[in-house]
Amino acid sequence: MAVVIQGLSDDVRLTFVASPLAELGCALQILARAERDSADAVWAVDAISSAEEEDLAALRRYTPLFAGIRLGLFLTQAAGRMATLTEEIRGLASVPATDVLASVVIALAGGSRPRSVVCASDVVRPEHLLEVRQTVAARDDGGLALLDQCRADPVEWLKDFSSFLSRCERWFFRPLWEDVMPLLSAEVQARRRVARNHGDTGALLSAIDGAHETGVSGVVRIDKLYESTINISRTGMVICVPSALGGRHLAVKDELSPPVLHYPLPVPHNRPVPSARLVTDRLLALGNLTRLALCRDLLRQPRTTRELSERWDMDPAQVSRHLKVLRDVGLVSIERRGRLVFYRLSGHEVTTLGQDVMDSLLR
Repeated sequence: MAVVIQGLSDDVRLTFVASPLAELGCALQILARAERDSADAVWAVDAISSAEEEDLAALRRYTPLFAGIRLGLFLTQAAGRMATLTEEIRGLASVPATDVLASVVIALAGGSRPRSVVCASDVVRPEHLLEVRQTVAARDDGGLALLDQCRADPVEWLKDFSSFLSRCERWFFRPLWEDVMPLLSAEVQARRRVARNHGDTGALLSAIDGAHETGVSGVVRIDKLYESTINISRTGMVICVPSALGGRHLAVKDELSPPVLHYPLPVPHNRPVPSARLVTDRLLALGNLTRLALCRDLLRQPRTTRELSERWDMDPAQVSRHLKVLRDVGLVSIERRGRLVFYRLSGHEVTTLGQDVMDSLLR
């Protein structure tokens, strides 16, 4: 499963830009969790403790919009140059009412939308709205009131929401943005240089963890746990927005026009990041109790097939089959000593498997 980017060429069609509004959206996701998880970010705890009741009440009211997935509205203002937060908030007024409602519906539905989304009107079809409304009502988290208010008057709802976002800058976001803006600006400049020297494909591969070439010219796959295709020749461009506050998660907003890739700042790795497929294969390999027992033995010291078969009263051929499964997914390596072959558990790969699972979920 992956997001496929098609139509990449030597002509730069990717636009890299930092967006304070997009970063505010990530900050609000963190802030919405701060009252439940004080370890999430120190600044969030400070912001909650210093907030006026009006701010906290508004935060609670809007939390269903950004507690789960990223609200697409936060990414609609990213363009060719970095604007101020005030400029981007003002720009929200130009978003069509149908797009505003569609963004709210998708956020409250947890990303669910009709399979063949061509435009915002597909998202807000009456039958889809009814289904989303039933799901949101069952959650009983305040999302139903937001949905009904936005559906009744998207323009007025957006004015109130924009007012809340403006208060957020004064409340907590201004110093936060001053801290992360230099990092994001440097990232944008670095990717633009790569794009000039190596084209769209090189820029995308260098920016996004889990992106890789497919062997087909102009096509890049990005590891995600769902399927989606973005054709740049059809959309004209893709906007790439780096984030310092979005954790390790890559958000792909392909219902927007143009599509937006909201990606985490690249982090240097000491080892290749395993694909979601490899992580799955490793979990399946360790899901067998016999192989898990063999791993336990190999953790203590390297052993030969014969040693393992005698210790576990198994046929050597059966042991070899289990070891091959573990070797194929990189959990076991071999070491030759003369005529003997010793099997060794790759402890680091096992130790990091939990983090690899989380990275796959967040990627």
